[in-house]
Amino acid sequence: PFVKLRARYGRVKFVHLMGFLRSGLIDTARTFRDNGSLRTFERRKYLSAHRLEVGVTPRVTVGAQEVVIYGDRGVEFAYAVPASFLFATQSFLGDKDNTALGLDVDANVVRNLKLYGALFLDDLSKFKGPSAFSNKFAVQAGLLWVDPGGWRDAEVRLEFVHIEPWVYTHLFNINRYQHHGGLLGHPLGPNS
Repeated sequence: PFVKLRARYGRVKFVHLMGFLRSGLIDTARTFRDNGSLRTFERRKYLSAHRLEVGVTPRVTVGAQEVVIYGDRGVEFAYAVPASFLFATQSFLGDKDNTALGLDVDANVVRNLKLYGALFLDDLSKFKGPSAFSNKFAVQAGLLWVDPGGWRDAEVRLEFVHIEPWVYTHLFNINRYQHHGGLLGHPLGPNS
């Protein structure tokens, strides 16, 4: 379940999202025997995200997003404010959550041919410098050609992806980019 707010003004789109994730991690403090059976509960986990997208021209779109994953407590209403910066809010709350920033661009250069690229910055540590272990990144670049040479319902995709080790992870397991055992990110996963 999630709550989403969308706004649009001309070529500018904004989305704010708050949702519940399945952690897959057992809350051992709430585990007990009931009528001879072991009763377990999952640790609570949440996501909050913003995305701002601008159509620079009718053929070029640029986007920026930020996301935070957190858990082991209730919904953090500080992350519910659509006009806030999640990175700053996370810092205010004590730097215990998993933030990420992303930038992307799509360019429809000619009919049926799109070039695209994305940069994902995971867990930036502003005080430890660019070489800090917590500063992880992933990049993606590619092209998509639909109906190549008039061949209907076909596509050609060329793509480069580089994902640093430990991207999508966190010091605390509850804050990893995972939902119900699956990765919330590129399917190749870290160290690809």
